[in-house]
Amino acid sequence: MTGGAGLQGSRLAKKLIAKGFNVVIADNFSRGSMDNLHEILTWADLIEADLREFEDCLTVTKNVDTVFHLAAHLGGAEYTHGSEMMAAHGSSMA
Repeated sequence: MTGGAGLQGSRLAKKLIAKGFNVVIADNFSRGSMDNLHEILTWADLIEADLREFEDCLTVTKNVDTVFHLAAHLGGAEYTHGSEMMAAHGSSMA
């Protein structure tokens, strides 16, 4: 799960763990907090990763069947227009 240390991500992680799923939490902690994870770290794997980096994406998704993508950069109007997102993924775009 990306963004798993955020408010919504940590809530979803708790629910999935309660249902018996193995959970891998990925977060770069730019907005998420370890405080949101204290209750579940015993039952989840935590990977600190920057998902704008391709190698980190590969690491986080290795041996994972489903990804819940809850990571977001809420950086204002400049970001929502996609300039940072496009720059981060420009090499793979046609």
